[in-house]
Amino acid sequence: MAGQLSVSIVDYNCNRDRLKSTLEHLTAAINYVNHSFKTEIHFIDNGSVAPVTEETLQQWLPDTAEIKLTLNYHNPGFGAAHNQAIRHLDSDYHLILNPDAYVAEDFLEVAFRAFEEDEKAVLLAPKGSDLAGDPLYLAKRYPSVTVLIQRALGIAARTGSRNALYQYQDMDLEVNFPIELASGCCMLVRTPSLVRSGGFNERFFLYFEDYDLSLRLGRLGDLKYVPDLEVVHEGGNTRQKSVAHWMNFLRSAVIFFSQHGWRI
Repeated sequence: MAGQLSVSIVDYNCNRDRLKSTLEHLTAAINYVNHSFKTEIHFIDNGSVAPVTEETLQQWLPDTAEIKLTLNYHNPGFGAAHNQAIRHLDSDYHLILNPDAYVAEDFLEVAFRAFEEDEKAVLLAPKGSDLAGDPLYLAKRYPSVTVLIQRALGIAARTGSRNALYQYQDMDLEVNFPIELASGCCMLVRTPSLVRSGGFNERFFLYFEDYDLSLRLGRLGDLKYVPDLEVVHEGGNTRQKSVAHWMNFLRSAVIFFSQHGWRI
């Protein structure tokens, strides 16, 4: 294996212990394949109260990586911030990573091998879990409005089958299979396909931008769930969000379904 890897991480007031853990896990994964990959890491701060410094990033990231820090003095949104990196990429593969997502040490090696074995794959989605080891089901089918409402109200577990289908729980989650949508907390994408797709749609300030990107990437190649890719995601529970997050969720849902089609 040989080539170039780029990574983009967008931060907005993320807990510093979480961020440090994210970057230390990323560093371990980079060092695991460092003999063959040149790495460029884009860190974009979206107007945090106390933004991370370049000196701190240099302490938490590998010496071999080129670090590019962007400080936004307002919050343009999750996708718009990632696009600040995507517009300038010249790599073979690009990792979109949340500041509270911890990749396994062999994450990159497994991913690069999966891409080599499937030339049609443009995006890989990992097997996710929370800190307790419970599954997060980061790969999804196209959602219905009903399923999203049930999940938001915390009654999806009681309604059963529709939520299970949405999360591919009907599939063998220990084998690779094609998927429709992937969570933006951890996406590994072929950079030429990502650039060709146009990156994130900046109409989405927060939420659903990853689903929209998944659908557009799906027109360029295959999206695959790869269980040997493992990530622990510490955040992501919509029900625990603030009123502002809820408003962003509802606004983005309307944009998404209006653009791609409503399913009840």
